[in-house]
Amino acid sequence: MDMNTALQALIDGKTLERADSSCALSKEGALRVPANGYVAKLRIRGATFKIGDVDVPRPLDTVPRDTTEIFWPRIDAKATVISTFWYCLHPNSVNRQLLERGLLHLTREAAQIHADALIKLSQAGLHSA
Repeated sequence: MDMNTALQALIDGKTLERADSSCALSKEGALRVPANGYVAKLRIRGATFKIGDVDVPRPLDTVPRDTTEIFWPRIDAKATVISTFWYCLHPNSVNRQLLERGLLHLTREAAQIHADALIKLSQAGLHSA
């Protein structure tokens, strides 16, 4: 993304983030550039929703093409993200159920944020009782 696009996105109230991490760079409208000569690749942050106080990337809401790699949160084991490839051979397939429940993401990072938010919300509920 060029600087003009980045600045216009900030003016429009959008949030920028590093394309290689989940770290938001412009939460308060400040764009920080590292002084060591490394130039971070930026992107406009996609739509999110809240789970507790965590902004979670919006999951897929349309059927992806077959063989698309998909990721979903898992909160019942040490590994908190599972991935596979989309093949929807049957309307009752697990992939289809995960899509309809709003659990599928196109990146491991987004599924990890989703899993962490669900775990954090559950833990908060335990400690507030």
